[in-house]
Amino acid sequence: MIGTKLFVCSDSAALDVRNNTVSVFSILEQVNAAAFPVAIPRLCIVSIFTREQNDQSNVELQLSLHLGNQQLFAGPVNVNFLHQMIARNIVEMRALVIPDPGVLTVSVSY
Repeated sequence: MIGTKLFVCSDSAALDVRNNTVSVFSILEQVNAAAFPVAIPRLCIVSIFTREQNDQSNVELQLSLHLGNQQLFAGPVNVNFLHQMIARNIVEMRALVIPDPGVLTVSVSY
């Protein structure tokens, strides 16, 4: 079963392949806007996934962003474990438009 060890949204992130580490910068906790619609210039969705020995090494997950009942984004995310049990993944989005005030929900499903 694919599991999630970390799932966080931020302004930016870096994956250091040489040291096998991930760094997250400016965690996005809330968006303060004077007026709507508002554009978030950068959004990094940082995930660390785990798998069991019998799970596939390469899986396609579904990422979705919702504002209340309104879907703002939906699309596939390819996660390649490279025959390891943990995979780090960063999805970078540019200029995400938030049309109205509300709760922005970011989720990933298998």
